Amino acid sequence: MTIIIGEVETTCDLQGKDNLLALTSFKIASRLYVDVNCKLLPEISTMIQENILGRWSPRAFSEEQISREEMNTLITAASWAASANNGQPWRFVFAFKGTPEFEKLLGTLAEGNQIWAKNAAVLMGVFGRTRHEYKERENPTWMYEIGLAMGNLSIQAHHMGIYLHQMGGFSKEAMAKESNMPEAFEPVVAVAIGRMGDASLLEEPLKSRETAPRTRKELEEISFVGRF
Repeated sequence: MTIIIGEVETTCDLQGKDNLLALTSFKIASRLYVDVNCKLLPEISTMIQENILGRWSPRAFSEEQISREEMNTLITAASWAASANNGQPWRFVFAFKGTPEFEKLLGTLAEGNQIWAKNAAVLMGVFGRTRHEYKERENPTWMYEIGLAMGNLSIQAHHMGIYLHQMGGFSKEAMAKESNMPEAFEPVVAVAIGRMGDASLLEEPLKSRETAPRTRKELEEISFVGRF
């Protein structure tokens, strides 16, 4: 039976009660999630929204374009994130492939990221206002709020069949300059946006990274009751 490890297809021999769990998971989530040993994770497949489970960060993008309307939808989803005093400190500067602005944003990325990000349909810089607009008070959670907005954007993107690859490997100075960033803001992350491409066309080691199983730490390692 063909099932999914992250976004990677594999074949596992599911027998007995495992097969029943597989069918149950398949009906609910339209895909099955397993670990590298083909152990089903039915509690994940059936309880966690597929747009969360299916979200991941590819390096292989197709040539299909992303429309301005689609970008507006993604940004709108981001804008509905929570923020302190509803300050909404996030700002987004994006450019479509084939434009001079795209090439300028591409040039701000680390060389290792430029190799594959050049194939994305859209490149985007994400910025945050570091202080509240009201009386310029310090906002100690501004970057956390940017993360909330990008979480919204990521899930909305997957719902639309669009994928993101967020990058810390870029020059903040160059990003600020090419985006004409106001002084009150700070670059946070660069993002490649597009639809899924053919991973087999990637060069190594990118190809192996693209097809490697996705893993997550056990809950016992990341969550605690009362204290660490």
